[in-house]
Formats: sequence, C-alpha cells, structure tokens
Amino acid sequence: MIKKITFWTIFLFLTLVSTSFAGYNTYQNIPNSYTNIGVPFDLTVLPDGNIWYVDYAGNRLVKINQSKEILRTVGRSGSNEGEFASQIIGLTVDSSGKLYVLSDCKVYILDSNGGYLSSWGDCGAEEEKFTTPKGIVWDSFSDTIFISNYNKHNVQHFEKDGTYISSFGTFGSGNGELNEPGGLTTDSTGNVYVTDGSNHRVVVFDSNGVFMFNFDATASGSNFNAVKDIAILSNGQLLVTDQNDPKIHRFESDGTWISSFGTNGTGEDEFMAPQYLTVDDDDNIYVSDWNLNSILKFNSLGIFQWGYRNSGTENGLLTIPTSVAVDSNGDILVLYNGPFAPEVNKYNSSGVYVSTLLDFSDIGEIAAYHMKVDDADKIYISHISGVKVFNSDGTLDFSFGASGTGNGEFAEARGLGILSNGNIVVSDYFNARVQIFDSSGNYISQFGQLGTGNGEFMIPESIYVDGADNIYVVDNYEGVDGAETGRIQKFSSTGVYIEDFDSGSTNRSVRLGGITQDIDGNFFVVDMFGNKVHKYDSTGNFIESFGDFGTGITQFNNPSGITYHPIGNFLLVADDNSSRVHMIAEGVRILNLTPSSDVVNVDTEESLVTKFYDPSTPGLDSIQSKMSFGDYLVADFDVDLSDDRDWSEVNPISLPSESKTMIQGLNPSDAPGVSEVYDLYVVKKTGNTGVVICPEVDSLSEITSDCTGNIPLNEGDFGLSVVNISGTDYYKVSDTSAEGVLGVTTVQEPPVDDENEEENEGNGNSNSNSNSESEPDVVYTASNDINNTEEKSDDGDENEVESPISTPTAPSTPSQTENTQQDKELEKQIRANVFEFWWLIILFLLLIAGTYKYIKEKKEE
Repeated sequence: MIKKITFWTIFLFLTLVSTSFAGYNTYQNIPNSYTNIGVPFDLTVLPDGNIWYVDYAGNRLVKINQSKEILRTVGRSGSNEGEFASQIIGLTVDSSGKLYVLSDCKVYILDSNGGYLSSWGDCGAEEEKFTTPKGIVWDSFSDTIFISNYNKHNVQHFEKDGTYISSFGTFGSGNGELNEPGGLTTDSTGNVYVTDGSNHRVVVFDSNGVFMFNFDATASGSNFNAVKDIAILSNGQLLVTDQNDPKIHRFESDGTWISSFGTNGTGEDEFMAPQYLTVDDDDNIYVSDWNLNSILKFNSLGIFQWGYRNSGTENGLLTIPTSVAVDSNGDILVLYNGPFAPEVNKYNSSGVYVSTLLDFSDIGEIAAYHMKVDDADKIYISHISGVKVFNSDGTLDFSFGASGTGNGEFAEARGLGILSNGNIVVSDYFNARVQIFDSSGNYISQFGQLGTGNGEFMIPESIYVDGADNIYVVDNYEGVDGAETGRIQKFSSTGVYIEDFDSGSTNRSVRLGGITQDIDGNFFVVDMFGNKVHKYDSTGNFIESFGDFGTGITQFNNPSGITYHPIGNFLLVADDNSSRVHMIAEGVRILNLTPSSDVVNVDTEESLVTKFYDPSTPGLDSIQSKMSFGDYLVADFDVDLSDDRDWSEVNPISLPSESKTMIQGLNPSDAPGVSEVYDLYVVKKTGNTGVVICPEVDSLSEITSDCTGNIPLNEGDFGLSVVNISGTDYYKVSDTSAEGVLGVTTVQEPPVDDENEEENEGNGNSNSNSNSESEPDVVYTASNDINNTEEKSDDGDENEVESPISTPTAPSTPSQTENTQQDKELEKQIRANVFEFWWLIILFLLLIAGTYKYIKEKKEE
C-alpha cells in the first residue's frame, strides 16, 4: 500500500506534539569528558579487541575499542525491530559474530553490526520459558546456547534459533541443585560452570547437564558473599567475581583456590560491586562494576591496565551527584557521594573541572545530600544531624545542629534555603518540619507537623526561597489511597502557609526532588522516580515536562538536585545514577531518535541529535542532513530545525551483510520537520545488479524481491545510482518515500495484469487500473519513468496517488541503457503484433476458402 501524506495531517501533528521541553536541550555534561557510558552489565571481547557491553540503564548495547571510544550504540526500550521490549542484562557472541542478547523474556539475535535479525523466547512457567534469566553463553563445543534461570533455579539449553533442548538443575543446596543461579560459561569440552548465588558457590555440570562437582572460596579466608560471574582462562584456570566482597578469585580447573585480587574503593583500579567479567584471546580480564558504572581491564596476572567509567573521585569525576549550586563568579559546585563520603567539586561555567573544593575529611559527615551557596559565596551543606557552613576557600566557618527531635535538632537535615536577611531555612526530614536559624546558626523557630493537610509535612525534601522571601517546600507522602505522591507548598518568610503548588497534579510521579526558578519566574521541579523535570509558571500552574529514563541526551537515572545558572542562562540537573550533571541550555534538536542512529548536518557534520541549534540561526528552515545506522548511511533528506523535533517513531535498521535497509517513520507526521521524500541507501554487495524497493514494510523479513508493491530497478535505470562513501559502495535510490530496499543479483519484473493494462500515451508508462474501490497498487517495471500517477475512481473523482518514488522528469534524450531496454521491448511487441497479424490473415483466407466451397457446392446441387 502506498503512503499518502497531507498538509493538514502534518499541521495537526505539529500543533499537538509537545512532549519535549521546548527551548531547552542538553548540550554538555559535567564531567565534561562524560561519554554516556551508562551502567555496564554483561560484556564480551571480540577477536579484534573491541568490546560489546550491555548498558543496563540505557537498555542498549554499546561497542567500544581499546582506546575507550564508543564505536556504536544499538537499541532502546520499545517493541519495534531493533528495540528491546524488556530490560536487557546479558549477551554472548557466536563464531560468526552474531550477538545473542538476553532480556527478561527474550533472546534477540543481531548481526555483527547490531542490526536486528530475529528473536525468540518468552516468559512463563513452562520448562522452555524464562523466569528472570540472568546469564547467557554460546557454547563452542555444541554450537548451542545455555541460559541460567534465576527464579527457576536451573539452566536451560537451546539451539541458536531458540529450539528448546533440555534443562538441568533443581532448587536446593545439594549436589546438582541450584539456588538463584547467575553467571555461567562453558569450556572447550562443553562442561558448564554456573555461579550459584544463594548457595555461595560454583556448580559444574558436564555437556549433558550431569553434575560433576562444586567449589567455593573458603580457602581464600572469606567465602563468596555474592558470587556473580565466571570466566575461563586459556590455561583452564577459573575467574569468579564476588560482588559484596569486591574481589576476583582465581581457581584451578578443579576448583582449588589460587589467589584473589581487587580492592574496595572508588580509585581507578578499585571495585565497589564487580559483577560480570570476560577474557580476551590474550587472557586480559575485563570486569564491569555496576556501582561505579565502570569497566576495568587487568592483565592475566590481575595487574590493572585501564578503567572506563564516568564515576569516581578523581580528575573531576562524580559518584552519586545529588546537589548543584552556582557562586557569584558563575563557577559550578557539585556535591557528590553524599551517602558514603561526601565531597564537593568546582567546575567553571563551561563544565571544566577546576578543583576538589571539599573532600570527606573536610565535611566529615554522611547522608549529605543538599548544598546551597549564598551571595557571599559561603557553602552550606546539610547532613544527617545538622548543617556545616564553609567559606569560599573551603575552610569551615561554623556548624550547627545535633541528632534529636528538640529545637535545633534533626532527624536528617535536608533542604536548604537562605533568606534575604541571612536567616537559614532547613527541612527536618524525619521530624516532618522546617526549622529557621539566624545567620550564625542559632535556632529561631519552626513550622509544620506530621500530616497531609495544609502546612503539614510527611517527609519534606527540598527548599527554595524566591526573591520575595517566600519559602517553597517539596514534600513527598503516601496518600489515603496508598498511592505515593509529591507536592510543593508555599509559605511566607516566617512559615505561614499560603497555598499549594499544583497539588495533586497527575503529571508528577512518586518522588519529587530539587526545585529552582529561572529569570522569567518559571519553576522547575525534579521528578526523581519519574526521571523528568516539571516546569510550572510563576503562580504554580503546570506547563510541561521533559526527560525520560536513560543515559542519553535529556535522559535521567534518578535525578535529584537542580539549580538555575543566572549568568549562563541554563539549568543544571544532578543525575545521581548516571554520575553526571546536565547543563541544559536554550536550543533545539532532534529528540528521541534510536541510539543506533545519528542525524548530522551535511555541511558541518554536526549532530542534530546530540547538539543543540539556536532557532535564530540562518538556514534552519532547511538543513541538508544524512542519517546513519552505526557506520552505515541509510538516508539523506532536508530537515527544518526551527523547533524541537520528536523522532521517537523513526526506526532505521541496516543489514550490510544482507544488503537490506529498512527505515520506518521518516515522514512529516512521525518525524516532524523532515522533507516528504528522501534518498535511501543500501550497501551494494559483490554481484548485486540492482535493487527491489519495498514501499511500506513493518519488518525486515518483509523486504524481499517479491514484497507487496515491489519496485525493481536495475543499474542504469533512472532513480538508481551507485555511490562510494567512506570506502563503501551503496545503491542510492533517489527521491523516495519507500521504507525498505534490498540489493539483489537479478531484478525480476513484477507480473502485469494484461486485462487491465492501459497505455499511458504521454510517457509510455503502464499503469494497472482496477474497478475495486480500494486504492490500486501502482506497478512499475525496471524501465519505467518514476513519476506520480493519477487514476479515476468509480464516481469520477480524480485522486492523486503518491508514488513511493518521486523524481524529476527524465531527460529528453534517453540513456544507452534506456534505449536498449526500450528497443528490446519494442522488438518484443512488434514480434507479437506480427504473429497476431499472420494468424488473422490465415483465418481470413480459411474463411474465404470455406465460403467459396460452400457456394460452389450449392450451385452444383
């Protein structure tokens, strides 16, 4: 079926869509070296040394090289091909380079570039189905797949196409029994090694699932605390990660303990929660740490080689940033690692690390989540039992507070605000109140009590003081219906209740965090569990929200603190679990494109996805752009970036090895601002002589040489050309709105219904017309000129049918190839006409002869 797009459809869509935060988009992160690592889980090393790993937070795969550069990202949450319907946790690679990615309920098969091929599996109680699978491994001995099933307490065995073979292991602690198995691997003879989590051991089975032996780490002096994953070195030695006693243990192949390495901490060579591990062909060891969001490399002896992460305490890295503030110079202060050992880093207004202003020895407290800076650049940090105030150089000025319920005491001091007279406002988290102190920390008064009524609190979190000394308190509580919610209440400078701030809004989630206000008086409130930022006007009316879960641009993983930079005119959002601070400035860009792809400005090579554009920039009404899937070009087009563009419905996939390209949603409705036609590219393989265009497809499997409405083109046909880009040959299909293209060795012409064929005298095209009320298919042959066609419906109205390909009128002088093809067709038609002509003459002569004989016989009678 051929897609039709109308102006009013586009206009209506652009009028209604407003899911993004118009005018603000992330353009930089702190640390400024942040490269969107995410939360690494399972990982594998390819023969060329490149590494694929699972980013648990981003629900995607990431490929990096040994220089710790991201080469490719693949997938996102969703149900389309190339997306993951549920959280992915594991992956393995077979000898052909195909990736097998494990989620809660499925195994996804991808080609070596990350292009989607197929999937199999389902959740359920049946023996062939999954219940919280944890580990996956391709077994080279049998060329099959093993999966550990955490809640079924067994290991499942499958063919690579998902055909179920068997299961082994039952719940328990005896020989051959398992209790919450996790990581697994196999050796060269097919033996299966399984980490047995709640039994604190490793269990070994033979290739048929028959129990062989168990082993643990008792000999190390501290047995496994949370055994997670296992890998095998080339000499047969075994490596096992222990998450809660952060170490890697080394064993002989029979389970005899040899040694351990690893230190608990946040240093570049230290662990906090090591989980998955793998080894390369040289026995280098790679370990993912979900707490530090890191991958560490060690040599075969356990000597540290490099670390790959965005979190830490060195060189401007951050771990669990919770609060952010701006001093009078425009420098940015970030409080991080508050639950454990809080520190404060200073960055300039561009996000470049300046120094560690306060470390744990200065602060000396835990549970430090909030920070404020006053007009004199004094730094206020609340903690578990009070507040500490530091001078701008980091020296302690004074402190106040103690644990308790009395005046001036706290059950965790949290939110901070500074009044114009210097008084200090502090939320008392578990005492459900707000206390006011003078500029020296002396107790003055308090307001609020436990409850959900006006002026009451459940767990007051954050505080903001506006220019008129009104106090805004963010409170989170569980309502009478059991649903948790959050609200913002407004008080006078002395604590008199004024009003609720959009109370009971359905736009909010379970837990609200920091609050701030911009120069225009708009309020911004962090939705911690909803991974969003909500925007309100100056009177507290909800305007819109932006952000979602993930590690990409304007995506969050448990954001907490927020402030407005008055000099740079941008927002700063502390993103706890991503170990970064978002610097969010004015500008527009393409939002929510699948991370497998990018769109760049053809002229500048700047990304329209990861960079923001000033709408006033000349030329934004028509930017020549190109879209890639990883390293491969899939389309080019014009795009208007005068406003934010939500391209969440755009889904490009490229399979170079199969010479296939699919791109869904690249139209003005699903991709606002994009031109109605574009050029489509497919990798040209050796032996390809042309392409088959599939106008509208929903899956890669539908892209075949006989797809519905197929349009074959041979090399030399108008609308098809061969181009070389970065050393790769592509077929370029010009000015199309089709969604799929396949490179083929021989292009077959589609069948033509002779009964309905009509000659188009204007240009020689053949159009298949039908009396059906449904829209007819438009049939093309390889030599057709590619233009829009018209047909008349039964009631006489003329309906324009948009061709999947729309090109300029062909030149008046046809090419050699076109002439040859036309000559062949003409010769074929002439032969057919001559054949029919001679049959008519013969029949006519026979008729004359019969008539003559009949007349002669009558005369003789």
